[in-house]
Amino acid sequence: MRHVPSSIAILVVAGAVIGALDLRATEPQPAAAMIIALAAVLTWRTPALAPLWLVGSAASIPLAYLCAPIAGVVPRDPPTHLWTTAIALVPAAIGVVLASALRRGLPPAR
Repeated sequence: MRHVPSSIAILVVAGAVIGALDLRATEPQPAAAMIIALAAVLTWRTPALAPLWLVGSAASIPLAYLCAPIAGVVPRDPPTHLWTTAIALVPAAIGVVLASALRRGLPPAR
């Protein structure tokens, strides 16, 4: 658990970068790839907090769209409804599961 404070800092900074990227992108693939990587790295560092990393990394997208009007940023391709940004849970879950499986050690292929 010694990595928790630095992992939270990584989550906040990387989440802001991912959100900013998604606000300026017209395709979701770059943000999804970064969410997978972020969730995997954080889960690798502290697997006991995997649910936090899943929700925290996925929350970067809806939080970016909530904060954009406050910052005066106009998204290039805004979602039709804010709840549709919950799809970011899918790449976050992929990252968490991937890191958990690799950390535990995959059984050899038969």
